[in-house]
Parts: sequence; structure tokens; C-alpha cells
Amino acid sequence: MLRSILYDILSQKESFFFHFQAQYREYRKRQEQDQSNLDEWHYESLKKVLLSVGNHPRMERIYLVIDAVDESEERDRYDILRLLYDLCARQGYTNGCIVKVFVASRPVRDLDHYMTKFQHSGVIRMQDMNVSDIRNFVDSFLPEIDFPEYILHEATEYIVEHAHGVFLWVRLVRDRLIKYSMMGSSKIRIFDFLKSLPKELEGLYELILQDLCRKEVGDDDDEDNEDDIADGLKMFQFVLFARRPLTIIELQHCLAIPDNLEAEFIPSVKSFEDHKIFAMRKRITHCGRNLIECKEGN
Repeated sequence: MLRSILYDILSQKESFFFHFQAQYREYRKRQEQDQSNLDEWHYESLKKVLLSVGNHPRMERIYLVIDAVDESEERDRYDILRLLYDLCARQGYTNGCIVKVFVASRPVRDLDHYMTKFQHSGVIRMQDMNVSDIRNFVDSFLPEIDFPEYILHEATEYIVEHAHGVFLWVRLVRDRLIKYSMMGSSKIRIFDFLKSLPKELEGLYELILQDLCRKEVGDDDDEDNEDDIADGLKMFQFVLFARRPLTIIELQHCLAIPDNLEAEFIPSVKSFEDHKIFAMRKRITHCGRNLIECKEGN
């Protein structure tokens, strides 16, 4: 993350190059002394470069917008946040560089507690800002589930409380709850099921991926389930390894060609049409478990 920040600063403001020179010369000197030492710049050296930006001799303004901080390593994340805070705290306002940092992150354990230590930083918690929107979203689909009113109310409160402002988490929970409700259940089992679901997106993603390789609960047709798993895995293979985003038609053609070398497949127009899946968007949603997105126009 630190190298990406420094790269972006230098690529947009070449006048900041001299901040890199001293540390770069030390790096080259270490290499000359030890030819076998071809390591990258030391982390502490890169930190010195970033902090020196605040002492730029000319009046400049830098706005750093750092998204998806939650996807970084935990140790690296907190170290970078403290470094950015130190950079903003040490800068001069009569001369030098003025740095403003905007950090965006999904709810991460202890992140709010860590940010409150920064006395001059402003923290906007999305779960406080959009709680009413989350509740409206939950209210829009829960009544469709055949649960008694008192269960719907408690389920609403539970989902809103644990959503932490993340609509996607609510959407994934909704899909699993609707499927679970089709089997019929008791109140205690419903809430045991809800509480068993991961409270973070990463955990739900793992759960969804595990579903790609196991039999669905209540699915009595092994052959259909095997087809779902095979199509789902094939979709992910093409989507993840393709050089560019695939269109729905291209993915449809991919599924129409058997990947089993022993399968009987006659390369004719009729055979190809017989193997093509219609209602492809529904197939993508079903086999991709909502992890593959279909955009309009594709």
C-alpha cells in the first residue's frame, strides 16, 4: 500500500522526486556494498520518504483518497493509518505541503476504535448514516417470507443490527434466508440459522464458494446438483482467467462446449444450439451464487 501511495504522488507531481533521492542513494549504496543484496527498499526507508513530503519547499496540496483499506493486511493497515496521521499532523500551513487524507473501508474489527485515537480526524460511520435505508431494504423483502409477524420483527432488528451499513451483506443474507424458509422451520431454528451466518462479507463469500462444491440442503436430484457445480466452476474459471470481462453470450457459448474430453460432441450448428443454455442470466445467478455480476448491455 505504501509503495502505491508514493508511486501515485510521484506520477502526478514530478517535483516531489527529490524527496526520494536521499533514500534511493542509500538503497543503491547498500546494493554496491553487497551484490547479493537485491532486496527492495526497506519499509522504514519508504516511510521516511512519505513523511518528508510534508516538508516540501513549495506550497502544494495533496489529496490522498484510499479506498478498500479493509482489504489490506491488518498489521500493514494500522501502520499506514498512523503514518498518514503523522504526515497530516506534522505538515506546515505557512509553507510546505498540505495533505488531506480520505480513507474508505468496510467495517473492520477495532478500526473504529483505532480511528478515534486521532483527535483531529473526522470519522463517518456509514452504519449510522444509512441505517434507515438498510431497514427499508430489509422491510422490502422480509414480508415476502412466510414467517409470523413477531418473527419478522425480531429478524429485522437482528439483520439491521449486524449489517454495519453494508447492503451487499444484507442481500446475501436475504438470499440464504429465503431459501431456508422454503423448508419450514421453528423460531429457534430460524434464529440459530441467522446467527450461524458470518457477520462479515469475507465469511459469506467463503460460505458461498463452499456451496459450489457440495450438495444443496433439500436437493434430492444429485445429477442436477452436479450440473450446477460443474457450470458454476466453469463460469468462475472463464471469468477469473479471461483477459477482459466476458459478455453473457460469450459465457453462454463457453458452457455450450463440453469440457470432458471423452464426451460425445458433434461440432454442428444443431448440436451447439442444443447445448446452449437459455435464460442465461438466471443460470449465472443460480450457479454463480451472486458472486458473478451481470451488467446491463453485456
